[in-house]
Amino acid sequence: MKTKAFIFFILFQLLLATAFAQKNAGLNTLLNKNAEFILPQTTDKISAALHAKTIITDNVNDGERYAEWITSSGLGVYTNLGDEKTVNDI
Repeated sequence: MKTKAFIFFILFQLLLATAFAQKNAGLNTLLNKNAEFILPQTTDKISAALHAKTIITDNVNDGERYAEWITSSGLGVYTNLGDEKTVNDI
């Protein structure tokens, strides 16, 4: 019985660490005092705030460009790109 409790405790700690890492993913520099995104932003600023490389893809069907950032904590941010690599919504 003690081994099951120990395993449950370890899994809970891992889950807690993952949730904490996602909360502190570096988005605070992109937010205003009301916790709203300050937009438009450039992909370079978002990439610097998230410490993640920007992955830009083109959708052949609708002709739009999309940007994607995957942080080290596993948080994924996706958006479509406007003119000159600007982000208008996330």
